[in-house]
Amino acid sequence: NYLSMTKKIGLIAAAGLSSRINGIPKFLLPIKNNKNLITNSFVWLQNAGVEKFICATNKTFQPILSKLDGLDNFLRPDDIKIVNTKTMNETINKLIPKTAEPDDIFVTMMPDTYFDDHGLGKKIIKKLEKEENLEAVVGLFQMREDQRGKLGQCQVNDNFITEVIDKSESCNFKYIWGVIAWRNSYGKYIVNSDLSIGLSINRAIKDKKQVGFVVSSSTYFDCGSVDEYWKLIKFLT
Repeated sequence: NYLSMTKKIGLIAAAGLSSRINGIPKFLLPIKNNKNLITNSFVWLQNAGVEKFICATNKTFQPILSKLDGLDNFLRPDDIKIVNTKTMNETINKLIPKTAEPDDIFVTMMPDTYFDDHGLGKKIIKKLEKEENLEAVVGLFQMREDQRGKLGQCQVNDNFITEVIDKSESCNFKYIWGVIAWRNSYGKYIVNSDLSIGLSINRAIKDKKQVGFVVSSSTYFDCGSVDEYWKLIKFLT
């Protein structure tokens, strides 16, 4: 049937140069239980029901990823793609298989982020599968005041996202997005020149498409900077 034929593919874009933390791969930052951020991301995607994983990285980080303990549970060698890209969207577009079917579901999250809501992914995918009017479903988190102007903030009504504003200190939207799942047909809104995949939501809305959401109770951390990583460590300990 429709649900059983739909493939669920997790995409991880780990191709950035980590310039804000002096070139150290952010995805390697350690967390509790001898894990690191990128392993936590793959475990989260697996719990969401993802069946295949594809990861993009750069030529500097590829040897590290290919030998990272535990990642062989998720990635075969040819699932790690070396890319030279300028934006997250360009990276994501290089990861989407040319053979993907229109209703295949893709899920992505940043490998330098952390949240502990491991039930969120199932809710997101279930909502996308059940509600055929939705082009995508986004995982939202309550924004902390210290995150204002640093992430993509979302305005919502009862059912849908109505606008996304990226990294604006004057924005008063109370939610930030952290995960997005979409049907392959949504790919036309993921434009290479946009810095963030969150901006694809605005393109879909402008095209009169509907993007749903699920609000998480988890605290969200973007560990792209040392300050935010210290906040995560304090939270975990």
